[in-house]
Amino acid sequence: MINIRIAGMKISFEFGFFAVAAVFCLLDAPELALTALCACVIHEIGHCAAAVISDIKVEQLVFWAGGVRMISSSLLKPTYSEIFVLFAGPFFNFGAALFFYITGADWAFSVNLILGLFNLLPFSNLDGGAVLRKILEHYELNSSLIMRAIAIISAAVIIAFFYTFKTNNITGYITVILLTVYEFCY
Repeated sequence: MINIRIAGMKISFEFGFFAVAAVFCLLDAPELALTALCACVIHEIGHCAAAVISDIKVEQLVFWAGGVRMISSSLLKPTYSEIFVLFAGPFFNFGAALFFYITGADWAFSVNLILGLFNLLPFSNLDGGAVLRKILEHYELNSSLIMRAIAIISAAVIIAFFYTFKTNNITGYITVILLTVYEFCY
């Protein structure tokens, strides 16, 4: 792992981040890798901006195989502040998608729209799941059990959707399966 500090914030680059970038380059898709990286940065800027507005200190940005993850110290913040921060990332992607749609940058539009929608899925490792978990914990419900049930149902619905519309993208199937397995292992 590579670690640097900028303005008191730790920025980390994990091996998986470079591995995914290398795979994109090997697939002769460096423009996709760059567009996806920019979309991830836009997403994290949304989280960071909302964190600043909510007075939540961002301690670390981690570039990993799944994109960029923000680590903050929000232990004593109200649930609605944390939910605001979590939703800000996808909504920045939707704003960027709208901008790229208007300007005719179809590739960047698609990547930002897909990233925003993907992050709203109800899996714990994504923003939508984190919001759902915060709400369940706020009402003192058994979040682990409920999140596992929602993960299984969501995975079944997504895979049925892929199958119905003849989506032959094996990466999509694998991603959904891994997100579901994550709910049971972590």
